[in-house]
Amino acid sequence: MAKQPGGVTRFDRRAFLRVAGAATGAAAVGGIPAIVAAQKAPSFPKGTKLNILEWVSFVPASDVEFKRLAGEFGKLAGVEVTVDQINMNDLNPRIASAIETRSGPDIIMMISNWPHLYADGLADVDDVAEEIAKRDGAFYEHNRKASVVDNRWKSVPLCSVNSTWNYREDWFKEAGAAKFPDTWDELRKVGAELKKKGHPIGQAFGHSLGDPNQYAYAVTWCFGGAEIDDKGKVIINNKETIEALKFTVAFWRTVSTRAGWPGTTAATTARFWQAPSRPRSTGPASTLSPSGSSPRSPRP
Repeated sequence: MAKQPGGVTRFDRRAFLRVAGAATGAAAVGGIPAIVAAQKAPSFPKGTKLNILEWVSFVPASDVEFKRLAGEFGKLAGVEVTVDQINMNDLNPRIASAIETRSGPDIIMMISNWPHLYADGLADVDDVAEEIAKRDGAFYEHNRKASVVDNRWKSVPLCSVNSTWNYREDWFKEAGAAKFPDTWDELRKVGAELKKKGHPIGQAFGHSLGDPNQYAYAVTWCFGGAEIDDKGKVIINNKETIEALKFTVAFWRTVSTRAGWPGTTAATTARFWQAPSRPRSTGPASTLSPSGSSPRSPRP
C-alpha cells in the first residue's frame, strides 16, 4: 500500500486481494462474490484505487456488464474501480510497460501461457486461487499448467474456451463428408473439394493472439510438437513441430486462400457473423491474471 500525490491511497495487488478475499463475516468464506451478495463492504482506506486492464470483448454487452459490476463492487467496497478495455493485440505492450514501470493496472487479463512470460512481474495469488478451488472444486489440469509458475499461482483462471469448427453440413455433404473429419488429412481432402466448389476454408492466420494461435497450437500439438517440455525446457525446434509446419503449408495451399493471412481474431469474427458460411476454427482460450487448453481438433 502506498500514498500517491493528493493523499490518494493505492493498494498493491497482494494487499487488495488479501483484504477483499478475507474481509468480514460471510466475505471471509466466499471472497469477493460473498461481499457483493452480503452487501457488506470490506474495510479499505479512503481514496483506494483499483485499476483493471482487459480486452475489448467480442460481445459488446459483456463490456457494459463488466463495468457495471465493477462499479457496483467499487461502491460497496468504497474503492474507485477503473476498467480499461483495449484491443486484444494491444495487451502485450501495455502489460510489458506496466511491469517495467511498476505502474498502471493492478489486475490484468492474460491469455494462455502469458503468466509464464510475465511471472517475474506478477504477484503470487496462491491464497486466492486455492480459496476458489476449495469452494468450487479443483481447477482443470490445463488451468494449473497455464497459471502456476515454479509451484506458485501467478494468475487466477477465468475461463477455458475450446477451439470450435464452424461449418455448413450441406456443403460438407456436397464435398463427400457425411460428418466432420476426424483427422487433419481427411479435413485436407474435404477442404480441397470445398475449395473447388468456391468454398475455401476461411481460417485466420495473421498476427493476432486468438484464432490464428488456436489453429496453430492445434496442428502443432496434434503432430506431437510443443513449445516446452514438462520441465519447462524450450523444445519448439523439433521434428514434430517441423512436420506440423510442413503440413500447414500444404494444407493452406490446398484448402484455403491468401485472404486468411492478414486475418485477425476480431476481423474474422466480424466476417463470420456477417456471413456465417465458410468453415473456420475459432475460440481463443483465455485466463485472467492479476498483475505484480487442449482444443478439440482433428488428429494428424
